[in-house]
Amino acid sequence: MRVAVALYKLGSCAKYRVISNQFGIHKSTVKKFVYLFCKGSFWNISCKMPGSAHDATVLRQSELFQKAHLLPKGVKNIEGEEVRLLVVGDPAYPLLDWLIKGYTNSPNLTPEQKSFNVYLSSLRVGVEMAFGKLKSRWRVLLKRSDFHFSFAPTMIATCCALHNFCEKQKDAISTNWLEEFSQSSEIFHQPIQPVNVSTSNSGINAREVLTKYLASQFPLRQGHLH
Repeated sequence: MRVAVALYKLGSCAKYRVISNQFGIHKSTVKKFVYLFCKGSFWNISCKMPGSAHDATVLRQSELFQKAHLLPKGVKNIEGEEVRLLVVGDPAYPLLDWLIKGYTNSPNLTPEQKSFNVYLSSLRVGVEMAFGKLKSRWRVLLKRSDFHFSFAPTMIATCCALHNFCEKQKDAISTNWLEEFSQSSEIFHQPIQPVNVSTSNSGINAREVLTKYLASQFPLRQGHLH
């Protein structure tokens, strides 16, 4: 239910009162669910791979991947199927039993699959905003590093820790900083390395269940997965 509540709020911008009536829960609970999904702090970071590495490769080398079996299951029954809590990833990541991503863009996607992609993409807005704030605050991350490569992980981890402190203190961020980040991200593209991205049957099943649930409970949405 937490996933569905957050997806609906981020995808529709409906008022908390409206969503609370839809799900039969108090509006304070709705707000709590959304905030848990969109909180702009970093819970786990991996800084040991170069920028040219594919996201899927970075993931497989991370501590998060190695200890994924320790993630909370939080199994819920949806449409008669048991679905665990899932980490939301972008299209570059593999579809796993604990990590969900959208369907690959294709003319053959059904309206339900396209709608799922839009809801999932809107859910990831909080992730993009967190990275935008991180790089806007600590501009050393916007440029080619002049640190020794062996020190780069420490520098990045420090920036993430400082970002979390600023978020905890509710430190305001300048819109000018965010604009500079947006411009720089358009200029300095990372090289792309080909990689074989695997999928798991349980991940496929969970995505299908959530796709059917969203299609049956909420309006179909149109757009593209980013």
